[in-house]
Amino acid sequence: MTKPAAATKQKTQQTAAAQEILHLWFAKISAATRDAENAVPSLLSASEQERLSSIGSQFRRREYLLSRATIRHALSDCFQRQPQDWVIVDKPGETPIISNLPAGFHVGLGHSKGLICFAISTCPVGIDLEAAYREKNYTALAEAFMNEAERACLADIESGRADYFYRVWSAKEAYYKWLPPAQQSDLLFSQICYSDMLAEDSRGYLYEGSIGGYVVAAMMTAQPDCISSNYFLMDDVELLHK
Repeated sequence: MTKPAAATKQKTQQTAAAQEILHLWFAKISAATRDAENAVPSLLSASEQERLSSIGSQFRRREYLLSRATIRHALSDCFQRQPQDWVIVDKPGETPIISNLPAGFHVGLGHSKGLICFAISTCPVGIDLEAAYREKNYTALAEAFMNEAERACLADIESGRADYFYRVWSAKEAYYKWLPPAQQSDLLFSQICYSDMLAEDSRGYLYEGSIGGYVVAAMMTAQPDCISSNYFLMDDVELLHK
């Protein structure tokens, strides 16, 4: 379900206490994002500057800068503050910490092959993106993160094997990001059961979608009453719900 920015802000500010919401913001590297990428370095915190300086790949630098511009734009749009107001702490391997995020809200961040997804939610959320158009040796790679039942399911699929592979991969990544850091350290991806995430008695709610050749997964503590998709410096692309 796609809502305009005005409706998004109204929903965020007026009914967050009564409803669980998930706002997804998408951005993709292109010529149209150059100005935003060039403007955001002056807004970066010390930890973000340090992280940026450690990135050698020009494409990855663009991806990082666009993610920071998207974060600030989405937060400003939802909470009606200026992009320079946000205090962001970057910790490698973790979701950025928004030190002055309004109480009762949580954020998540995912990226893949130039596409960024930033999530704002009223409950803890883990978000992941995967470019599902890439051909791989699915059977071999599944050994690293699927359990026996999932590998058997993958082997039985004659058509749509890539879709299943990337859905399971993205769902497990989202689940892992959703967990508190203390529960992540000793967890193997093969121990995360995809079918359990889809079950009615799951400890959380798994949202699955797709957008322009990418698989999207979000793991949340509760099922959202409202999901909005929003676009930063890119044409609207329909977010398809699984």
